[in-house]
Amino acid sequence: LVHALGALGADAVPLPCIEVVPPEDPKAVSHALSELSSASCDVAAIVVSSVPGVDALCDGLDAADLDLRALAGRTVV
Repeated sequence: LVHALGALGADAVPLPCIEVVPPEDPKAVSHALSELSSASCDVAAIVVSSVPGVDALCDGLDAADLDLRALAGRTVV
């Protein structure tokens, strides 16, 4: 986008607004995802708001020896 705007004469400067970092406690993520796979869990939906979030979700499932089937019956947005 910066290059496209520059080609149109704009003086565009990229300014990153977020920093993507790994979770402080990856085991907590794996534990939470393990809980989601239990029949007694009452979580109906999971919201993932970014590509790094999807990566973290998949990494957490993998670390918990689970796959996306663990989220069956829940809405994932």
